Amino acid sequence: MNGVNAGIKIFASLTAEWVEPPLMIMGAVLVSGLRIIIAYLFCMLCIGPLVYAFHRKPRALDRMRSISQILGSVPATAFFPILIFLSLKYFKAEEVAVHLLLITGMIWYLMFKILGGAAKIPGDILEASDSLGLKGNLYLKRIFLPCLLPAIITGSITAFGGGWNTLVVAEYFKHAGKVLTHQLLLKEVW
Repeated sequence: MNGVNAGIKIFASLTAEWVEPPLMIMGAVLVSGLRIIIAYLFCMLCIGPLVYAFHRKPRALDRMRSISQILGSVPATAFFPILIFLSLKYFKAEEVAVHLLLITGMIWYLMFKILGGAAKIPGDILEASDSLGLKGNLYLKRIFLPCLLPAIITGSITAFGGGWNTLVVAEYFKHAGKVLTHQLLLKEVW
């Protein structure tokens, strides 16, 4: 009987070594993916209404594009120490720091593409929508969103790529001699 019990213990330990790491990896990918989706939705909620409000004002749209290009020329990693310090000081949560870093790594891709798409809406379409009296939700559904759909798709693809790149840094950083990783959250979940 001792041999059987020893065999079961050995099999259980080997199974745990083989099964647990893939589960941890799948959990980490799931948590990381959820972080990126949350940051993406936040970016879209900031940029979408802003572009919609100014897309019919060419001078304001040009100013927005210029300001976003100036701010976007600064690498997102330059903001990381400041964002980490502020989020840990005021929010006392590593998760807030991770999301702020993700937002800085994703927002510019969306903003550049969507602003570019809004600037390229043909004047004929805008003029036709004015003559037909399209306003509000009808204008949004029939004119604005269909015209911006290619820009939204390409901006989203590049933003998700930028988000995964940013996640490499955002999920592993040091603060006050302590390494903060996404593993802290995973240990709580599992």
